[in-house]
Amino acid sequence: MSNTDCVICKEAIQDCDAIQTIFDKGHASILAASASRDDNLHIDVEDLEKPYQVHVRCFKDYTRRTPFAAVKRKLEAGTVADETVLLRSKTLDFKFKENSLFCAKQVGVNTKCPKSRRRDFSCVETVEFLPSLVTAARERNDKWGNEVLVRIQSCCDLVAEEAR
Repeated sequence: MSNTDCVICKEAIQDCDAIQTIFDKGHASILAASASRDDNLHIDVEDLEKPYQVHVRCFKDYTRRTPFAAVKRKLEAGTVADETVLLRSKTLDFKFKENSLFCAKQVGVNTKCPKSRRRDFSCVETVEFLPSLVTAARERNDKWGNEVLVRIQSCCDLVAEEAR
């Protein structure tokens, strides 16, 4: 690696406007960040002559504790860092009268069977069902529970919507 490369990102620093010269204090910060991240940057940096130059953005992103601490907490909690959250804006409009709240499949009335056997589903009949459903979905804390939460967030009264 030459003196014209950033130690952190390994890219050329000649064309960049924001360059930071690293002295003893910055060097110690990079070493500490490398130790907390468990990467091998400290091996590359230990033998460098001071002062050396890095990109300002690389230095800030690498030595800040907050973003790294957040990722570390998520990993320790058992959640995957690349897990995406399902947003209401990214889902299609849900039709409560036609689709099941739980599987999102279309639920229709089978007119060929006798009336006593027609319904394979139940309609929501009490207002208390919504808070209990939200609680159960949050306790599950899995993909299916999150999908159900996204569906019901747009509705405040499942009885009036005739949800199934």
